[in-house]
Amino acid sequence: MDCKACCGRCILFLVLAVICDVVGLVLFLVGILAPLSFWDLFVLSGPLVIFLSLVFWIFWYLGNLTVPYKELVKGLSSKLMSNLMTDNEEFTQTELTPDNDLNVHLNSHGF
Repeated sequence: MDCKACCGRCILFLVLAVICDVVGLVLFLVGILAPLSFWDLFVLSGPLVIFLSLVFWIFWYLGNLTVPYKELVKGLSSKLMSNLMTDNEEFTQTELTPDNDLNVHLNSHGF
């Protein structure tokens, strides 16, 4: 079986996430089970490392998302066309008249 099919494309983030989870779990269990005077350091740092591994899990997930090319082009072209239409409507609505703020501002400075 191919590793990419099993683990996805971002193997580095997957490995980092699993390592952080294992290290966090070991720290947490050492803090609970070992008779240490500074047990609270391990009990608090273990879940913190597990929580920080969430960043690597999110990166791994986002790296494995795929968008079909047709949907990507369709979404970009429709967004581009809507932006062009909006910019064109704003341009046609802004006509230069004597009452326009730009002309008043320019005339007040002697232009």
